[in-house]
Amino acid sequence: LWITILKKTKMIKKNWRFVFLVVAILFVVSSVVAQEATEHPLIRSYPGTVFDKDRSEQMNFSEYEFRVGTPPRDYTTQTVRGEYRSLRYFLYTEDGTPNRDVSQLEYFENFKAAALEKGGTVKWEDRHYGLVFTIPRQDGGVTWCRVQTSVSAGRTILDIIDEKPLET
Repeated sequence: LWITILKKTKMIKKNWRFVFLVVAILFVVSSVVAQEATEHPLIRSYPGTVFDKDRSEQMNFSEYEFRVGTPPRDYTTQTVRGEYRSLRYFLYTEDGTPNRDVSQLEYFENFKAAALEKGGTVKWEDRHYGLVFTIPRQDGGVTWCRVQTSVSAGRTILDIIDEKPLET
């Protein structure tokens, strides 16, 4: 009986090492692929919104397909690669409920004005897909952004790529 218990204990110890190794590898891989999301230094949120760090994501290198062209049907998609952020913001009333008083048009006009002020270009705008614009950066790169809003939820999503080639 004692020999059987010792064999099972050794087997459990071996399996725990394997489980620990797998968990450690997954932790390292996830920390390399995704990092804690931070707000973008060039693109600011709508005034009064709250950054939801837990529902946002950021990756050192990824790609995103942006719609470019003339709404509603004359468009192509452009795949852009670089540092990626998907940032979530919420607008609340004083009692903590979603603020539904800001229209989608007001959100879009705010982001468009900020982009144009920085030398940006509007690439697409419609109420279904959202707003897409680019802003040139001082380092010679281009930042792409797609703005999506859900007025009923008081939510804004910014999908942002700082376009650059993968550095090896």
